[in-house]
Amino acid sequence: MDEFINFVIDEWLLFLIFAIVFGLLMRSLFAAKLSGAKPVNVQEMLRMTNSEDDAAVILDVRTEGEFKEGHVSNSIHVPVGALGSRIKELEKFRSRSIIINCQTGARALAAAQVLKKQGFTDLFFLNGGMNSWVNANLPVEKGLKKKK
Repeated sequence: MDEFINFVIDEWLLFLIFAIVFGLLMRSLFAAKLSGAKPVNVQEMLRMTNSEDDAAVILDVRTEGEFKEGHVSNSIHVPVGALGSRIKELEKFRSRSIIINCQTGARALAAAQVLKKQGFTDLFFLNGGMNSWVNANLPVEKGLKKKK
């Protein structure tokens, strides 16, 4: 035990870096658990959205600019920062699975926490976000949807 204490004292900077990296890894691991959303990969997302009965809804929580650059077809766009004030737009999808999509997956977890607090229960997030969709060479739509 004395050797460990001496190591920590002698190599305090190395130990501090290790503690920070370990903390960040644990935070990302628990963030997914706390969000209430389950990760899905691109293939699972395709299967869930192409289902005949009660197909999953894709919620894109990226910025308007990111959404314009390219998004999954038929996705609903509500930026994560506006989610709390625009939650009523999603009420009609409460009984369906919702797959939350962002650029890498991080904002999707924050959005899932907001939806979970509002009582949504069947939540998923695209692991790797739009980056994984594009890397799988799947089609993207560009521009904003026209309001009906």
